[in-house]
Amino acid sequence: MTRQPFSTFDLVLLALLAATTVAGTLVFRLPLRVYGKSELVIVMFLVLARVLVPRPGAATLVSTAAGFMHSALGGGEGMLLALPHWFAGGLAVDVVLHGAPPRPGAARLCAAGCVSSIACALSKLPVFVTHHGGGRHVLMLMVVTHAAFGTIGALGSNALLRALEWRGLTRAIAARRGGE
Repeated sequence: MTRQPFSTFDLVLLALLAATTVAGTLVFRLPLRVYGKSELVIVMFLVLARVLVPRPGAATLVSTAAGFMHSALGGGEGMLLALPHWFAGGLAVDVVLHGAPPRPGAARLCAAGCVSSIACALSKLPVFVTHHGGGRHVLMLMVVTHAAFGTIGALGSNALLRALEWRGLTRAIAARRGGE
């Protein structure tokens, strides 16, 4: 079975979602020292991208593009440290939602958000160990808060998808994409 490449419409939609993800993370800078708070926004748009463009690699493409944009705009730790974090999140969403129906249920979306956020947390492990000393209790707190924020972000994307479905926008996007 051959896979069709991303259409121009898909790429434009994914680029818009990547830009929205970056804008959301840059605006959503709360003055809280809580690990993983940006996962709310990141996971929400990664899951949304994977559901709106149901092709393998859609979330990975969005996360990689968002990582480049985020680093170029001066957010985060720098390009070499930020790209694995962004890439891991998108790849985890693609892996968890691989083989899912076109509109996965809330439980599957939450699983994708949780796994994505844990992958992001673990990809930050070298930075965490060098900056914080890597205490086990703090590491566990980091993983748990990432997972919680990722799950909440996935619930947000589920609510956003339901609102889009109610307005008929997901059908319009599917019709524009060729009715897949």
